[in-house]
Amino acid sequence: MAVLGFLGATFASLVVEHQFAAVNEARSVQALYVAEAGFELAIQELLDNQDYAFNGAAANGVIGGITNVSLGAGTVSVSKGGQTPPVLTATGTVGEVSRVIAMTLDVKNLVKKDPTFVDGANLAVNWPQNPPQSGEDTGGSGIASVGNSCCSPSALKTWTNAGANKQFRTYREQVLDQAIPAGSRIVVRLSYMRDRTGAGNTVDTHSLQLLLVRSAGSTETPWSIGPSSVSDSDKGVWLTADVRGWATSATLSTTKVRLFYDLSNGNTASPTDQAFGWFDNIQVLLVTKSAWSEP
Repeated sequence: MAVLGFLGATFASLVVEHQFAAVNEARSVQALYVAEAGFELAIQELLDNQDYAFNGAAANGVIGGITNVSLGAGTVSVSKGGQTPPVLTATGTVGEVSRVIAMTLDVKNLVKKDPTFVDGANLAVNWPQNPPQSGEDTGGSGIASVGNSCCSPSALKTWTNAGANKQFRTYREQVLDQAIPAGSRIVVRLSYMRDRTGAGNTVDTHSLQLLLVRSAGSTETPWSIGPSSVSDSDKGVWLTADVRGWATSATLSTTKVRLFYDLSNGNTASPTDQAFGWFDNIQVLLVTKSAWSEP
């Protein structure tokens, strides 16, 4: 009987150990999934804070907002090293089991030629202008110091000639610093402002758009900025557009960024009325990350 009792106790102990090992194995897999998901949270956090340049010691260490965050079956913390490009390290924990994985993350702004339009002398070189279409008024375009807390000291300013039915519709564009491969993950940002003199009317047009141009010559429009008519509530106000996670064509690379403006005074404008548009801080960010590994 003593032998049977000993064997029974040993068997029970083995069963418990096996169950404990199976639970830990399951938790280990869950912790890995939690750590992987933490990377996505970290990328969004960095982009939300416009920390894509990853410069300065203050930007390194534990990423704010992602410390012991509840996620799925466990918690996750993510830190960023000071390397270039930086290494993100995620720790996923489920119960008493933790998994630590790391990957490199690189975010490049592909608009390298005067994205803040400070160098007005080379505007025609950095942002060549397409000729206006036939019949459209060449109201003019140039550099202006905007002097506000939103943006850089200078912005791309466009305007119509004064008077009724005056229109300025064309675009400027530049070749990106490198082509965006098909299927890439990108983030597009810019600051913009619209304004007018005079009361305006329903046929005023103050449309501003950013277009991305594919290598085959067709264009993609990730979004259109604001309503086509400037209201009293938003005229003269700097706004920021931010579109992220937008996938490029699955088959064509993207090679250019285009700033499109369509400004019109309307048919009841006074002889002194004009329409204005500004672009600033143009960013087309290419987000690339390595496969994760366990240190």
